[in-house]
Amino acid sequence: MDRGKNMSNYERTKNQMCAEFLGYDQEKMIERFGFEADAQFLKFRFLGSGCRVNRRTGEVECADPVTGKFLAADFNEAMTVYDLLCWSKPGAAPCGRYMNLQSLAQLCGAASWPGNSGFAEQARLFDGRTEALVKAAERLGGRPVSGGDAAAEIPVFGELRAILRFWASDDEFEPQLQILWDENTLMYMHYETAWYASAALLRRVCALV
Repeated sequence: MDRGKNMSNYERTKNQMCAEFLGYDQEKMIERFGFEADAQFLKFRFLGSGCRVNRRTGEVECADPVTGKFLAADFNEAMTVYDLLCWSKPGAAPCGRYMNLQSLAQLCGAASWPGNSGFAEQARLFDGRTEALVKAAERLGGRPVSGGDAAAEIPVFGELRAILRFWASDDEFEPQLQILWDENTLMYMHYETAWYASAALLRRVCALV
């Protein structure tokens, strides 16, 4: 039986990205990003938790935000990590000005994805649990910022951060959730990867709420 025909698109993409990662000079990555490294792993912080990349296989593992145990990265985590390590531009640095994903799309002429309505399910999960959301953001290294009923600036990678902002429901409005990215995010990753990173961030927050 042809194993290739039974591989999922995720598996194929992951295998391609693993192979691409292994083509890069890891010593230059260590020097550029200031990674901790040993013979087996490159180690760094990603979305407020530990992350590591196997230097021999290219596999990405992320620490579970609840248990701290390293697990195989899911699609969103892995694709974001590969983009950050292999594609980000030399000298990439945040500017401290934030915008939503639709505005970010305009900077690169990309077609906007579904928009913040894509976070409606998570917004409903957080409704009535604002205090738990604040504590979850804190556990991921978030620091409070203004706006909404709860808002935090959460570390993504190095100096790059994203803002998670939440409004609880009332008599007139459904709960709303917004993720804002630094204006220079496209120096770190492709536009579509910002959506992967947003999904990875929300997955971690949901695990802690």
